[in-house]
Parts: sequence; C-alpha cells; structure tokens
Amino acid sequence: MDGSRVKFWKDRWADGNVLQELFPRLYSIYQCKDSAVGELADRGQIRSGECHSWNLGWRKERFQWEKLLEDLLLATISKVKWNMDGVDRLLWVGKDQYE
Repeated sequence: MDGSRVKFWKDRWADGNVLQELFPRLYSIYQCKDSAVGELADRGQIRSGECHSWNLGWRKERFQWEKLLEDLLLATISKVKWNMDGVDRLLWVGKDQYE
C-alpha cells in the first residue's frame, strides 16, 4: 500500500476497519475528512513496513479523553504494513470476515 488511493477515514484499510466507524468522535473533530492515507503518513518514518508518525489535523484542541482515543487510533494504524514499491489495490474478502 502506498496510501494514495485509500481514504483515511472512509475506506476499510486498518485491520479491515473503517476508522470513521471505529472513532466517530475523532472523525467529527477532524479537519479534512477526505484525506488519503498517504497524505497523512510521515513517509520518512516508515520502518520495517510500518509507519510510526502521522500528520493528523484536528479542528480544535482535544480533551484528555479524546487524546486517549487518538492513542488508540495511532496504535491501530501504526500496525498496517506498507509496500512503498506498489500502488493501492482492492482486495475482496468474504463478507463474514467482518461480521
């Protein structure tokens, strides 16, 4: 994944989850809801196929409990494996895998 065609909040890319559904409060206070994953990842911080630094843009200062949600979000997305040699592609999986 290079992240150029995958929507950060709206596509199913982080462990098969849609981040907008997992973190609705964070989505509600995010500035640019249509950002691609590749726009937010700090590509210089991708090591062993994992990105450990993200450029997230919030509309307001977060409350402490929102910062805890952000920590959960970062833990979720930092585990995603990156392949910087290729482009994004769709992968169809069985419906019951996400139920």
